[in-house]
Amino acid sequence: SMLAGFPLKVPKNGIAQMPPQLRCLHHVRGFVARNLRLPHKLSLLNCYYSLHEVGENGEKVEEPFYISEVIYNTLNPSWCCMPKKAEMPYLVEFIICIWNCSGNNTTCIITMPVKLAELSFVQTEEELRFPQNTVLFRLTDGLYATQAVRSTLIAEKQIIPLTLGQLKSEVKSKGTKLSFTREEFGVLVKKQEELSMCQQQLSILSSEVEQKLKEKQEYFKFVTKRNATEDALESLKMQLEKKRAENAAARQQISEISHQLLPRAQKLKEAELSLLAKKKLLEKEKTEKEENIEKYREVTFSLTRNTLHLIHELGHIFKIERQIAPKGTYQEGTPPEVRWTICTFYLPHSSFEGCDEDHIAIALGYVSHLLFMLAKYLDVPLRYPLNPRCSRSTLTDTITTKGQYPLYSRGVDSARFQYAVFLLNKNIEQLIESQQDCGIKVKSLRETLPNLFRLMASLERKRKDMRGRSSNTTRRRTTSTITDSDSASRTPDVRKPTQ
Repeated sequence: SMLAGFPLKVPKNGIAQMPPQLRCLHHVRGFVARNLRLPHKLSLLNCYYSLHEVGENGEKVEEPFYISEVIYNTLNPSWCCMPKKAEMPYLVEFIICIWNCSGNNTTCIITMPVKLAELSFVQTEEELRFPQNTVLFRLTDGLYATQAVRSTLIAEKQIIPLTLGQLKSEVKSKGTKLSFTREEFGVLVKKQEELSMCQQQLSILSSEVEQKLKEKQEYFKFVTKRNATEDALESLKMQLEKKRAENAAARQQISEISHQLLPRAQKLKEAELSLLAKKKLLEKEKTEKEENIEKYREVTFSLTRNTLHLIHELGHIFKIERQIAPKGTYQEGTPPEVRWTICTFYLPHSSFEGCDEDHIAIALGYVSHLLFMLAKYLDVPLRYPLNPRCSRSTLTDTITTKGQYPLYSRGVDSARFQYAVFLLNKNIEQLIESQQDCGIKVKSLRETLPNLFRLMASLERKRKDMRGRSSNTTRRRTTSTITDSDSASRTPDVRKPTQ
């Protein structure tokens, strides 16, 4: 009111007179920013700050230990909410960063390292014109700023620096002077003398305090360490209680899970025993299966060998021979004609002109009978079923015409007879194709007996090969049996003698 328009007289330290060496982050009550600006931007900002520890090399630790709330639409934000003392580290030096989160991007406005012992008192509540992007620190007795901000305010004559003695001894000379009597004047002079003596004593005490503060720098360091140790101890106690609570909860959870897992463990044990039993059963079944497979192979081998032996006997019953035609049946100078017979009956290659019809019918009857038995022994269903009746054999077409065709030419249509011979040759081709392991192919479909002869010859070779393998297997088994008998005979009798 009366001092409006005059510069403030401000001491370097606050009125609480706390030694700067004892300042720490716990004494900070809030942060104030004034005249925040971004380059090329004049709009209001949404601001918050973050506090970072100082690294070993004096650099900022990227992970902040505290982030404030956001103040919207302002250029002069004031943050007054600070966490509890136990939640903040004991620091005398840190880094403050002020951020703008307007729009989609977050921009850092100010990054300032802070040493609390180097801050200077600025004001209590009065508003001053601060420079652009100024950060103020609210302590217990007012606002503090850096020495550069205080120097700027002094240069602009907004504040006047005062020492503590000057602040205490300043007498307000302005204002209305009141009249007084002689006695009151004497009392006033006496009081003024007492005040002067008190001021002298205060000056002496202030000098002594300043001297003791300089002398007790080490004491202040120890006090700072003690406060930091107490704060760290309190934080560790809180962490210990928290860990104990977490351990108790974890033990409770483990106990509950154990009660839940015991039935499952029992079931798993039973399942393991069942699995072992099933494995043993599986091994037993596997052994039995291998034995059955071996028996099946032996039976299959024996069956095939017996089948081939039956086919060998068929070859003796229905004997197919290759003969040279007698002289006089072909012209001289030409190679002799080769004739194929079955059971001594001649059968030409699908051309029966000039041949005895009864002989042809008998030969075709033998062929159909042999083919019928081969298909039965080899377990091959013929595409065109045969009805062997010696010279009156027939053949059925179950695919196209679904009719029965004769394998004899007397008294029947020659076309039906020729078609029956063709289907008979197709059956021979089917049998040859079914025996792929024999390695033979049909050269000409019209050659009935040559094709049948090649099939019989290949099956005979296969029979001889199997007989050779059977003799080798028998020889090995006999040798193994003799070896086992010899080893058993050489084993001494270890039975106890009868007493």
